[in-house]
Amino acid sequence: MKTIRRKVSMARPAVCRLGRFVLLAFLAFAGSAQAAAMPAVSPAMIAQLKSMPKDQQVALARQYGVDLESFSGSVEPSAGLAQPGQVLVQTVAPQPPIKKPPTAVELKYKRFGEDLFNREVSTFAVTDDALVPNDYRLGPGDEVRIMLYGKDNNEHLLEIDRNGEILLLGVGPLVVAGLRFEDARAFIQQRVKNNLVGVEANISLGRMRAISVFMAGEVQVPGAYSVSALSTVSQVLFVAGGMTNIGTLRNIQVKRGGATIATFDTYDLLLRGDAGQDVRLQSGDVVFVPPYERLAIIEGEVKRPMAYELLGHETAAQLVFMAGGFTHDAYPSAAVLLRKSQGQNLAVVKNINLLDIEQSVALVDGDRLRVPQAADTYENAITIKGAAVRPGIYAWSAGTRVSSLLRSVKSDLLPTVDLNYALIIREKNPRLEIVVKQFNLGDAMLNPGTDLDLALEPRDQLILFELVDLESRTTLLEPIIGKLRAQAKQGEPVQVVSISGAVKAPGEYPLEQGDRAFALVRAAGGFKDSAFLAAAELRRVIEAVSGSVDLEYRELSFEAFGQLADANNLLLQSRDHITVRDIPDWNPGELVEVRGEVRFPGDYLIRRGETIAEIIARAGGLTEDAFPQGAIFTRVEIARLENERAAELAGTIRDDVAASMLTQETQSVDFAEISSITETLQNFEGKGRLLVNLDKALAGVAGENLVLADGDRLAIPQKSLTVSIIGQVRRQGTHVFQSDYDVKDYVSLAAGMTSRADKKAMYIVKANGAVMSAKTSWLKFSNPQQQLAPGDTIVVPVNNRYKDSLSMWQDITQIMYQSAVALAAMASL
Repeated sequence: MKTIRRKVSMARPAVCRLGRFVLLAFLAFAGSAQAAAMPAVSPAMIAQLKSMPKDQQVALARQYGVDLESFSGSVEPSAGLAQPGQVLVQTVAPQPPIKKPPTAVELKYKRFGEDLFNREVSTFAVTDDALVPNDYRLGPGDEVRIMLYGKDNNEHLLEIDRNGEILLLGVGPLVVAGLRFEDARAFIQQRVKNNLVGVEANISLGRMRAISVFMAGEVQVPGAYSVSALSTVSQVLFVAGGMTNIGTLRNIQVKRGGATIATFDTYDLLLRGDAGQDVRLQSGDVVFVPPYERLAIIEGEVKRPMAYELLGHETAAQLVFMAGGFTHDAYPSAAVLLRKSQGQNLAVVKNINLLDIEQSVALVDGDRLRVPQAADTYENAITIKGAAVRPGIYAWSAGTRVSSLLRSVKSDLLPTVDLNYALIIREKNPRLEIVVKQFNLGDAMLNPGTDLDLALEPRDQLILFELVDLESRTTLLEPIIGKLRAQAKQGEPVQVVSISGAVKAPGEYPLEQGDRAFALVRAAGGFKDSAFLAAAELRRVIEAVSGSVDLEYRELSFEAFGQLADANNLLLQSRDHITVRDIPDWNPGELVEVRGEVRFPGDYLIRRGETIAEIIARAGGLTEDAFPQGAIFTRVEIARLENERAAELAGTIRDDVAASMLTQETQSVDFAEISSITETLQNFEGKGRLLVNLDKALAGVAGENLVLADGDRLAIPQKSLTVSIIGQVRRQGTHVFQSDYDVKDYVSLAAGMTSRADKKAMYIVKANGAVMSAKTSWLKFSNPQQQLAPGDTIVVPVNNRYKDSLSMWQDITQIMYQSAVALAAMASL
């Protein structure tokens, strides 16, 4: 089968390869769908085009559908039509539109639908292979594809000329312009059948003609456009880049022959999927986009809070529909409409019930509709908080009790729950003031349906506490106590009491009418094992008739807890406070650690007043290898004080450096060194070493045999026969103790001092941690206590001239070195 392509238009003359290349390059620039965005063509290309014969220029222009007049000025306009979507070049090229500045409303609220035709985000593309509708009417420029089969098999591509005809060999001219495609198909098939015996015809539409439409008004790039004959209003809006920021989305007009033949509302398409008004355009149509007339804003609990364009007399209910409807949190019966009329300075506020459709308010330009959020509360709900496996909101119904929601201690409650104390928080009036009911949770669950199993009311809160987590107990009670304080007033004192001392959870608790002293103890988790039940104290605030306030104190006894008469189990009043005392000298958990050279090292529970000598005796006494002179005794409280001293010293160093800089006493400061020193001090962790003379303590010397405290640690090392030397010596190290050696001898063993050494500031750290300094000579120590002994350490500090602050470095050296010695000794035990 051979394909014969025929055009009614004049035959195209041959053109040279160079001319075709130039024109194709030229068309690559001219083939945009946006006239104002067409790039410039280089002068060299235009000159090459002009050098061609005029008939070749016209032929190429006709072939590719380009008007060369705006480039050559003397070339005849082409009679051909452009490809679908190609710009119709105008005699005066349109200038890019000047965008009008957005209003304040548009800057804050995006207008619904304004991005629909935005080229930057649009995926729209002109297509020429769409399905041809049956009612499509043929016209000049359309291409008809006729496939003949039977006795003669040929394919003909025929373009309708300006007379509305196609010329089919063997049949003759056929006038098809103006016919619907289906009618034209039947007409051609009938003529083929009549004129060509034994031949059948299959008719389809090839390339469709392009039509010329004009985009006017508030579009991004107004002007004339050549588009597919199947193009609709929405499609040409895509081609023109959409509307400006003030162009209407709801009143887009199609004008034909000077009359408006259709209007297009994009909201029909966007909100309902209705494209019925998206009419197909004809050549010569004008699409006009006027400015929008009215705009309203909806905010709050709707699905699409935005600005929306209004038409006619649309109401608040219709605005809600445009916004996608309410969210599930909306409270539409209390909506608010803010309206500012033109010329008025202040807006008018109206309350609107959006659920009442009949009373829906008609909107005007600039209206702002606010849909509030519903309260996060429930009318028939019970809320469980605290030590439940499944806390949260549960439905209430008549007859609901505590056991209705909490049936099993094992499956419904946390293992740490306090079964003796729970609360019900209940609203007592429309002002949402509360009353508090206390109950025994275990009794309620084990006795369902009885008076112990309290009946619940709508909106009750069930508060369950933990025994072991006092912080969570405080967290749950805090808003309740705060509410009770806030609702207290003259004649209705705050319903809060408190308890302190030897109870498991001291603090403030709600007061229920009729509560007695024992109830407050149960609220606090019960007594500690250290509680002294025979003598508790009640403090009560008494208001005199004169207006003065006094305090009254009463002694209480809890020895027969739960069995006492009303005389001891007092009724509680507002602001009562109970103090539960500890048993005197109670210390069942106080513990000290004994390590090293004792017969039975370990941890020992102590009684109040026990001493070092007594604890060593309990540990079996010292071993033969014990070195009591090097005993290391640490205390938690002293470690805390050491940490505080180091932190204070760091602050002093910073202050001194800052002050010296302000007074220009210091010309240069090594900030890195200062920062390193202060950081070291801030991170310092003291060991809490306390100097003890264990020999005197064991001998019972008063003042040396210290009384032990909780957390104390005593470490007794093995005998030491060494002396260490550190600091500004050439070889720091440890040497065997020689009774006839003095400091000078050990310095010699260390290869002597460095040039940075300060001989006069040299000192000895004794085995027990004491520091001895030489007061007469760096060679001899005159005091017998200053004589060297096994376990001692000689420290040779740096000379003053090599550091800026001698006192600062001495303090740091003393703190750090003594702690390091203690740490090393204890680590070895």
